[in-house]
Amino acid sequence: IEPRNLDSFDTIYIVLSLSESDLKKVIKSAIYLENKHISTVVYNLLCGLKYLHSANILHRDLKPANVKVREDGAPVLLDLGIAKDLSKGSQGHTRTSTSMGTSAWMAPEQADAKSVTSAADVYALGLVAYALLSGRMPWGEGESELRILMNKGMGKLEPLSAVKAQLPSSLSNAVMAG
Repeated sequence: IEPRNLDSFDTIYIVLSLSESDLKKVIKSAIYLENKHISTVVYNLLCGLKYLHSANILHRDLKPANVKVREDGAPVLLDLGIAKDLSKGSQGHTRTSTSMGTSAWMAPEQADAKSVTSAADVYALGLVAYALLSGRMPWGEGESELRILMNKGMGKLEPLSAVKAQLPSSLSNAVMAG
C-alpha cells in the first residue's frame, strides 16, 4: 500500500501472524520433539541467522523466548531490539564496554562486553539447540546471573551426552562444538 503523501508519511506498521507459543514454552512443556524436528527447527534458525548476517546484522539476543513457533511448527526469529548493524561501524545504541543481551544465552565475549561477531549468534543458537535436545535450560533453572556468567567463563556446561545419553553422538558433538 502506497502512502498518499510521502512528505507527511511518518508511521510504519509491522504486522505478524499471531503465534501462541515460543521455544521457551515448548522446552518447558511436556511436548516431545523428535530429534529430526529439532534439527529442522535449528536449521531454519541457522538460515535466518545467515540471512541477518549477510545483511551485516547481528541479533545479539537469540534465546528461546525470542523464537515464536507458528502453528505449522516453523520457527520465527523475533526481537531485534538490540540488533547491531555492522555497516554502521561503531555507531548505534551501544557503547564500548557495555554488554547487551540475556546473560544465560550470550556468548562469553558478549557477556564480557568485547567486540561481538556473528559467532556470538551462532553460540546462542547452540545453547538453544542444547535446550531443545535436553529439555532444560543449559545453565540450570533459577541460577543467578553471576553464577551463570561464572560457569560460562569456566566452560562449565554439562555435556549434552551426559544429560541425554540416547542422543546420537554426531548430534550431541555438533551442538557442543557450536
